[in-house]
Amino acid sequence: MTLMEMSALYDDSALLISGRLAELRSALRVCGSEDESRRLRRRMAELKPMLTQCRKLSCLTARYYDRDFYGYDEYRL
Repeated sequence: MTLMEMSALYDDSALLISGRLAELRSALRVCGSEDESRRLRRRMAELKPMLTQCRKLSCLTARYYDRDFYGYDEYRL
């Protein structure tokens, strides 16, 4: 698997996570129970870092061999 192929997979994952976050936000709007809203907020808080990481890794793997791209410090060895 090439890095460009991995980048596309990270993009796909980011779209799925983003869609799930939208579903959770809409469920939170109509939620009546405090326990249910707490559960939805917790799940959203768990998904947001995953979305950020997928987006960063997508960009990193797509531009890894570009000379002008310095990447992200958190992913450097």
